[in-house]
Amino acid sequence: MNNVFSKILVTLQFSFIIAIIGASHWIPRSGAAQFILLVSLFLGLWAIQTMRLSNVRIMPEPKFDAVFIQTGPYKFIRHPMYLSVLLFTLGYVIEKTNPITIVCWFLLFITLHVKISYEENLLKQKFPLYMEYSRQSKRLIPFIY
Repeated sequence: MNNVFSKILVTLQFSFIIAIIGASHWIPRSGAAQFILLVSLFLGLWAIQTMRLSNVRIMPEPKFDAVFIQTGPYKFIRHPMYLSVLLFTLGYVIEKTNPITIVCWFLLFITLHVKISYEENLLKQKFPLYMEYSRQSKRLIPFIY
């Protein structure tokens, strides 16, 4: 059952990303959108470099041999790759603001919020120190949330 739930979350996530990008220009023209895309790419690449590409997963279940990371962007927020996805798609929403992109972005946010909550429950089971880490760091936005 958990595997089905994970697949639904990932399918929704990618469906909303594709809908947002598909409703806009492939390469945003506005400076604000381009800046947000660059910030999101930097954050995503920093998170992948810190975690190592071999540990990156699309599914919320941690790998059997997963390593608990608390350095790099993970020192400040627990889910920098999800923030990167939200910022990346926000750049496209800013580029082409319309009801479709706005609704899809909020649905993406809700989907990722559910995915994060599910993933964090699994991480707390796998890593005893995760509970303390979650008290000392924010989910997505440093110092805020």
